[in-house]
Amino acid sequence: MARLGAVHIAAQLSLKRNEALWSASFSNGHKVNAFFCPELKRDPVQLRQGDWVLLEVSPFDLSEGCILRKLSKSDNDES
Repeated sequence: MARLGAVHIAAQLSLKRNEALWSASFSNGHKVNAFFCPELKRDPVQLRQGDWVLLEVSPFDLSEGCILRKLSKSDNDES
């Protein structure tokens, strides 16, 4: 369930820090720490460097976000 006031934004995974923490970057170059949401911890998704994911980010703290799901290729095509 989404938190009230949270922002959902697509980000690309760039570096795996440990089992549950990734470094991700938005299309504008801003980098954030991305961690798995509790639902994904129970049923983990296979993620690799370069994958696009949907992050839930607090509008007050843009330094970390929660990975909601992996995006398919058609979800992040901009052309």
